[in-house]
Amino acid sequence: MNCAPAFVPGRELLRQRLRAVPVLVWMVLLALLLRLAAIPFPSLENLMDADHIHAWEQGNVARALLAGHGFGSPFLSTQPSPIMPPFYPLIVAVFFYFLGVHTASSIFAIHAFDCLINSLACIPIFLLARRSFGPRVALWSGWGWAIFPYGIYFSAAWA
Repeated sequence: MNCAPAFVPGRELLRQRLRAVPVLVWMVLLALLLRLAAIPFPSLENLMDADHIHAWEQGNVARALLAGHGFGSPFLSTQPSPIMPPFYPLIVAVFFYFLGVHTASSIFAIHAFDCLINSLACIPIFLLARRSFGPRVALWSGWGWAIFPYGIYFSAAWA
């Protein structure tokens, strides 16, 4: 009697998916490392330094939230502002609450969080391309996003 399991198409599909997991992990890790490595480089539009902190709208709204002014104006006035959606300033406010308002550690943590979210975009890009166009296009798409210069720049330099 043969104890080997019969060929099941579901198992082959599972094997294919498991083979794709390490590729996704490497994509996300490379994307994250590239983005984190770009954070310390000075950029042309470094809005996080002390001279330009007034121009960082999300941080100013988060500062207003912590000060008890609600969704205050991002232009350093005390008036409420509907200029941007509330979710991201709330995330920034959480970082400010634990690490300090406009401190170097809070700004780095916010940039690192942005880099993580941006790196995780490799996963849906890969999965959608694989479903729509096949595995070869999925690999090109995922790796393309991982090393895409504008993806690296905007996640590392803008928060």
